[in-house]
Amino acid sequence: MSQIQEMIKPAAAILDTYPVVTTKQKIKQWIKTCVPGMTPEKVERYSWPQAILAMGLLQAYEQTKDKTALSSVFSYLRRWKNSGYPISHVDHVMNGSVALWTEEILTREKREDAESLEALWICREGADICAGWIKAAKKTADGILAYRSQHPDWLFADTLGMLCPFACRYGVQKQDKELLNLGIRQLELFFQKGMDEKTGLPYHGYDEKTGMKYGIIGWGRACGWMLLGLSQSILWISEQPAGAEQADKLQAEQPAGAEQTNKLQAEQSAVQPSSQSVAREGCNRLILLQQQLLDSIFVWQRADGGFSWQLQAQEGHRDTSAEGMIGYGAWLAAETAAVQRSEQWSSALSRLAATLQTSIQKGYVTDCSGECKGFAEYPQVYGTYPWGSGSALAFLAVQLFREENNDRAE
Repeated sequence: MSQIQEMIKPAAAILDTYPVVTTKQKIKQWIKTCVPGMTPEKVERYSWPQAILAMGLLQAYEQTKDKTALSSVFSYLRRWKNSGYPISHVDHVMNGSVALWTEEILTREKREDAESLEALWICREGADICAGWIKAAKKTADGILAYRSQHPDWLFADTLGMLCPFACRYGVQKQDKELLNLGIRQLELFFQKGMDEKTGLPYHGYDEKTGMKYGIIGWGRACGWMLLGLSQSILWISEQPAGAEQADKLQAEQPAGAEQTNKLQAEQSAVQPSSQSVAREGCNRLILLQQQLLDSIFVWQRADGGFSWQLQAQEGHRDTSAEGMIGYGAWLAAETAAVQRSEQWSSALSRLAATLQTSIQKGYVTDCSGECKGFAEYPQVYGTYPWGSGSALAFLAVQLFREENNDRAE
C-alpha cells in the first residue's frame, strides 16, 4: 500500500489549504466590491471539493490505518464546526456524509481520547444540521432538490452523488423515512428524465418543468456522480438500521399497559411502511438501475483502461476525476455483490487502476479536468484538483488493497 500512503500527505495538504486564493484573485475580488452591481465570488471552504477529498482520506484510513488521513479529516470537521456548519447549497450536504462516516469509524474503534470525543460530537451535530437543511429546503414540483435556487427547475447529475448517499444513510440510521424517500426518489427521477435513450448515458441535467435535457451526453464526471451516488446509497440502504434489533427487543419487553399504544402503532404501520421496508424496496429498484448504468459506462472504457472526459471521446483527454468516481462506484457495486456478474468487473477495474496510477506524480493526482461552471461549460484544463485527488485515492485504496490480498492468497 505504499502508493496509497504516498498519496495521503498531498491529499491532506490540499484539504488543509484548498482553495488557495492568489494575490491576483484577491485584487479581482476587491475590484468587484468597488463596482456597483458586481458581487465578488465567495470562497468555498466547506463544499463538495473538500468533502470528496475528505472521503478519499477516510477510505485510505480504512485500508492503511494511517493516522495522518484521519487527523486531517478531524481538523477539517473542526474548522467546519468553528465556521458554524455553513450550508446553503446541496454541495455542502456532502459534509454530512463525511460526518456520518467519521462517526462510524470512531464508534467502531471505541476511541475515547479527547480529540476523538470532540470529533464524535461534531459529527453528530453536523449530520443533524445537514438533515435539517434538506428538510427545510424548497423542493421542486416532483418533491426533490434542485442544484441551485436561481434555477429551481434544473436538476443536475452532480446532486446524485452530493445529496443522495447522505439522505439514504441518515434516513436508514435514524429511521427517517422522509430523507430516505427523498434520496431514493432523487436518483430514480434522474433515470426517468435525464438519460439518453440510445446510449444509456446521462445528460448533465434536465429541466423538470419543460422536460428539456441539457449539457452533453456522457460527461465523464456526470457518469461518475451518478454511479457513486447509486453505489453509496445502495450500500447504506441495504444494511439494517443501527439499533433496530435493540428497538425490537425493547418493544417486546414493554409492560401490558402499552398494548393500546402498540395496537395504534401497528395500525399506522399498515398504512405507512416502515423505514426498513422503504429501504428494502428502494434498494431492489436502485440495483437494477445500477446494473444498467454500469453496462452503459464500461462499454466506453478506453483501450488503455481509462475513461475520457466525455466517455465517447475516445481520442480525447483522460479525466482522473471521472476515472476515480467511476472506479470507486463500480468497486463498491461489485464488492458488495449489489450487481450480477461481479467477477466481470475485476479485469476492468484492474486495468483502470493501472492506468490511473500513471497519472500520479509524487503522490499528487494529475490529469484531472477543471471545475465545470454549468451546463456545457467543460474547460479543457487538466491538473491537480480535489475531486480528482479524493476520488482516485478512494478507488485506489480499495482496489490496490484487494489486489495485494489476492496476490498473497495465490
